[in-house]
Amino acid sequence: MDKQLARIKERCSEEEFKKYQFATGKVMAELLIGFMNPIYKEHPDLMPKEMGGEYEIDPAIYK
Repeated sequence: MDKQLARIKERCSEEEFKKYQFATGKVMAELLIGFMNPIYKEHPDLMPKEMGGEYEIDPAIYK
């Protein structure tokens, strides 16, 4: 979602971008709080290092 926001920023007005940014933030927060955090609570070994866990995400998945 972060990468998509960068693309949107390049193609719309600042006002439109702020709306997309706000909506994206709400979606990302809901995914983390309502979906990912319960998974991490039950399976702490899946929490990524970026979030204080031990799981290292393979950068190749982003290609």
